[in-house]
This record gives sequence, C-alpha cells and structure tokens, in this order.
Amino acid sequence: MVHAIIACRNRKELTVRTVVAIAEILDRLCTHGSITVFDDGSTDGTSAAVRTALPSVRIVTGDGDNYWAASMAKAEQLVLESSTTGQRDFILWLNDDVELDPVEARLAILCAQKNDGILVGATVGADGSVTYSGLIPRPRRPLTFSRVTPSGAEQRVATFNGNFVLVPVHDAKKLGGIDGGFSHGLADIDYGLRATREGVRIVLFGTPIGECSRNTVTHQPIRCAWRDARGPKGGLNPANLDRFLARHAERYTQRYWKFALPASWLAKRLAPAFTRR
Repeated sequence: MVHAIIACRNRKELTVRTVVAIAEILDRLCTHGSITVFDDGSTDGTSAAVRTALPSVRIVTGDGDNYWAASMAKAEQLVLESSTTGQRDFILWLNDDVELDPVEARLAILCAQKNDGILVGATVGADGSVTYSGLIPRPRRPLTFSRVTPSGAEQRVATFNGNFVLVPVHDAKKLGGIDGGFSHGLADIDYGLRATREGVRIVLFGTPIGECSRNTVTHQPIRCAWRDARGPKGGLNPANLDRFLARHAERYTQRYWKFALPASWLAKRLAPAFTRR
C-alpha cells in the first residue's frame, strides 16, 4: 500500500491537480492506499475543492502556522498511527506543485516496492534542468549539498529534497518521522541525513518523475528581503538553522555557518550596488 501525504495552503488548482493525478496513478497500479492532505489554513476553498474532486481523500486542517514541516509531520503521524499500515507499506511525500509524469511516477513506485530503503524522485523545470532531487555532500564544504542529475540508473544519495519521496513505513517508524519542529525548510534534508546515519539506504530513481519549477526570487528592498530570509519560510530562519546545526554539525562548523550563511546572503544582495556599470 502507498499512503500519499500532501501539505497545501492557498494553491487550490495545483492541489486538486496533484491529488487527482496521484489517485489515478495508484488506481492504474491497482495499489491500495490512501491520500492525506493537510490544508494549513487555506482561504481559497482548497479543502472543499479537493473533497469535490475526490471524496475519499482524508483532509486535515491547520491554523496557518504549521508551514511545510509541521503540516507534513502531522499528516505522516496520522498514517503511522493507522491500523491499516503494514511492514511493506510506503509513505509518499508529494508536493502539490509537482506535475507528475504518470508513467515515470508509476515506475518509481514499482521500483520502491521491489527495493529496500527510501526512493527519491527528481523533478525538472520547463527547460529540462533538474530543480529538486537527491543530494550529495560537496567536497571540503561541510553541510552543503549538490543536486544529483538522474542518470538512467539508481544512484545512492546522502539526503534529498522532499518533493517526491517514498519512505517505507518501517523506516519512518525507526527514524521517528518528519521533524515538525522545523518550519518550512531543512526538515527534508534533516530527515535524509538522519536516515543515512541510521544505515537506511537512499536511492535516486533513474529518471525524473515530473516537472516542478524552482521557487522564484522576487526583487525587493534589502530590508524586506532580509526580513523574509529570517522569517519562518526563509533560508536564514534562526530557529531552523540552530536546530539543523545542533543535530548535524560539529561545534566549530556550527559557529562557521552561523556567520557564513548570513554573510554570504548579504554579499550577494549588496554586490549589484557596488558593481560598476
């Protein structure tokens, strides 16, 4: 069985499209399973639209302060607590902005069911470049990672972006689930690193499973950009960084990254102002 979990907020059309797509894929595979959607306070009618499109979907609602990590963690916990999950069952993490390729997604699920460990599906942008994927460490740069390009065959990776990930239920229970103490980012990379540390095999599927664009960077005054970067969804959120570094970095590395990441971000934002035309 495959149990898909999806976090959403105010992306009604994308959420409905993805829910219908994964339901059709599971049906074509004749695979029993479930779909759980955690709607974190949507105001655009997402929950009602999902119920109309597919009444069998389990919908859980939040207050708008869960963001990706807590939303996915709570959806996952409902699956793990279900009496219908078995040892050969999988939890499928699925982002609602992924446009699935039905053939490749079905093959990825079949591949996961035949192998042990976690299987990651990469996504590409409209130009065919890899946008989200499995990750491997960069040499001589602690806690930085490179996205892996699918090669046609399975590849071992150290961690992953959480857009399309198949996790065996027994491994999810072993690892303690997604850490909802993070907000929007780093929870997926943390999960993969914990899995690797516990000896859980992580492989990247040989071909992309669909399309998903990278989040666009909006140009705004540096004060506003700094506020967003330090906010719950930002890459420099202090609580997120502290949680991640305390778990995965040595003390000297923690001190380094707490300085290096903000400095690097500021340098990139300020560089254009000092560049001579």
